[in-house]
Amino acid sequence: MSPGSEKCAQARLVSPVDGVVSARLVEPGTTIVAGQAVVQVIDPASLWIKARIDQGQAGGVRVGQPAEIVLRSNPQHAHRGEVHRVDLVSDAVTEERIVNVGFAARPEGVAIGELVEVTIRTATLSDARSVPAAAVKRLDRQDGVWRLVDGRIAFQPVKVGITTLDGRSQILEGLQAGDEVVVHSEQALQPGASVKAVPAIVPARP
Repeated sequence: MSPGSEKCAQARLVSPVDGVVSARLVEPGTTIVAGQAVVQVIDPASLWIKARIDQGQAGGVRVGQPAEIVLRSNPQHAHRGEVHRVDLVSDAVTEERIVNVGFAARPEGVAIGELVEVTIRTATLSDARSVPAAAVKRLDRQDGVWRLVDGRIAFQPVKVGITTLDGRSQILEGLQAGDEVVVHSEQALQPGASVKAVPAIVPARP
């Protein structure tokens, strides 16, 4: 082997994975030091989605749970996915937790950095007491609802479970079947105030 070929062998870059070079981090002729990154290589088979989940809803997320992934470039189609990893450290500023979701079958042409919508199925409840999420308020650091009793209202503390995609909150404790609660009020409510209930108007569908 000639001295020239030995020098070429020492300058050869070998990637630890089979992938695609997505970025060149230094220009030709630049002096680099040991350990410095020269190119960025992406393995398409290892792509994950970094989903940000509100801390209040992240407690039920577990590795292996099924997920639905909708790409912004193709909003009409949902791809099957699965939770691969749940980060141990939450973001204290945004109050979110990072959950990494992978595709069951990676779609062709997916772009790195594309925005996606992820739905993680954490639980299925066949028979649960719930109220519209808009009815749940927070007063003095306590979740509760304005309960209607004999024409007057009182703040009723409740323990809230999961919130569904269609806008309903599970009530674990604090309400009984048949209790009436205020979903919306045009004015701020005060304990003991007299209120008049107005039935909700559902718009007609074409």
